[in-house]
Amino acid sequence: MLARFQQVMKKLSLLGFDQSTLTDCSDVIPVPTGTVPDPFLPAGKSMSDIEPACAATPFPTLSAVAGAISTIPAVPLDS
Repeated sequence: MLARFQQVMKKLSLLGFDQSTLTDCSDVIPVPTGTVPDPFLPAGKSMSDIEPACAATPFPTLSAVAGAISTIPAVPLDS
């Protein structure tokens, strides 16, 4: 299934282009660094600081980072 997906994505990416006129930039594309870390709360914050936006969907439980309390600057409210 993965091989078929790769074939389809290649075909879609070339749609409307002549492959022989394109430049191969594979050597300048960086290698992915790995998986994205799980979401977290800054140090000093807890789930009680979160205001869920949708009551119908439960908000995921996030862990807080250990360490000194993070200073989060206030957002200016320009009228």
